[in-house]
Amino acid sequence: MSAEVAIQKFSFPFKCSVHLSPQEKVTQKECVQVKEPKPTESKQNVNLVKLSPARVVGENQTHGSAKPPPGVDKADTQPTICTDESLTAVVLKQNNSLKGEKEDQHLAVQKASVGNAIAAVKKGLMKTDARGQKRDQQNTRLGQRVPPLAAAVGKRRHRKDLFTSPEVFHRLDSQVIRTGVELKENCVYDVKTIVQSITEGARTELERLRSIWVWLCHNIEYDVSGYLGHSEKLSSPEEVIAAGRGVCCSYSNLCTQMCREMDIECQEVPGYSKGVGYRQGQSLREVKSDHLWNAVLLEGQWFLLDACWGAGQVDLDNKSFVKRFDDFYFLTDPEEFIDSHFPDEERWQLLDMPIPLEEFEGRVFKTSSFFTMGLRLIKPHHFHILTDDGEANVSLGFTKPTIFTYEITQHKDLLHCGASELKEASSSSFGLLTVSLRSMKLQLLPPASGLYDVKLFARPETATTPLVWVCSFT
Repeated sequence: MSAEVAIQKFSFPFKCSVHLSPQEKVTQKECVQVKEPKPTESKQNVNLVKLSPARVVGENQTHGSAKPPPGVDKADTQPTICTDESLTAVVLKQNNSLKGEKEDQHLAVQKASVGNAIAAVKKGLMKTDARGQKRDQQNTRLGQRVPPLAAAVGKRRHRKDLFTSPEVFHRLDSQVIRTGVELKENCVYDVKTIVQSITEGARTELERLRSIWVWLCHNIEYDVSGYLGHSEKLSSPEEVIAAGRGVCCSYSNLCTQMCREMDIECQEVPGYSKGVGYRQGQSLREVKSDHLWNAVLLEGQWFLLDACWGAGQVDLDNKSFVKRFDDFYFLTDPEEFIDSHFPDEERWQLLDMPIPLEEFEGRVFKTSSFFTMGLRLIKPHHFHILTDDGEANVSLGFTKPTIFTYEITQHKDLLHCGASELKEASSSSFGLLTVSLRSMKLQLLPPASGLYDVKLFARPETATTPLVWVCSFT
């Protein structure tokens, strides 16, 4: 595939400086999956003693003499005068003694074999996947805060291990959406009644959870007016359902209550998010956490989900909510969730190596489209980029043919200030965008110092939809 080159105008998004100031330096830590060490299997060695035939008939008879067996008079064991009866008695006695020893050894071998077999079964059970086990085997109770690592057994499973694609839920999702419309028309606001109705076609715990999440995303809109303080925020579940709107805690609280009706262990997780009102690069250390999402215990392992972000986006320019169902935030993998959600409690990161708040602040902001398109950030790994000899570069990798473009504007305080689709930007500088077979490179050449915002947009080559925002830098 030949390279595509496009030259576009832009305003430039970073300061012209060669060196980072101490305040701008951020130490990056790499998240590593640590495999659980396999227990070393102990082997029990059993030595079988092979008895010499000489023990039955005494010493080598060619020597002309033999030691008397225990309990037999020496005169009765002389080879020249040994009678058949006495020899037979000696042989039988030693045979019986030998037989007893062999039986004892055989019994010891059997016990050792049984012990090894039991140990092998126990190890096999330890390695068995927790799928299909009863909830009482998890030692969990509804409403009890269960440490996430205590529930997980073995190597962590990912979203793709539970279902290959969201398309597998197409029939179920359609039924839930239709049922939600009927319930709203009939003015049904009771949580228990709604849950029983929307989960009627669900056959597994995963499908029941999916039904609850889809209903939340399609029937509750984000309350922009309440968020901005222009109206009172709704609190009770019935009020939220009747009005069809609520803020983040409304989504998380409803999700918890609905899961409880289906006997699904669910927790509300408070923390920081790079959502509405977030300023790229702002310090969160002196700021109170502003968001709530959920963690659910599914098949013996904790997973993360955010129905508020799955329902759509806030357009602050127009002070409105844009409904856009986003499946990415259903059981999102922790390694991807951490780019936009930072919990107050470290354990709810669900990472083998949790990251500090400072690293969360410095990470490049990536939208859900970045991950669903299979994009990979090559450089830089910090959101704040500086020029080196008047030049800076941004590189992304991808696995499927993808079309890219970019937008560079004068710096704004808010990251989420409008729609996510590309808009024409005023610009006075030039950049070079090069797309190869498996990567893209954006070369930025600012004519003067300044602080700007850079947004990258992309779409699959086969798609006919507009290019969508995938990541941002400053």
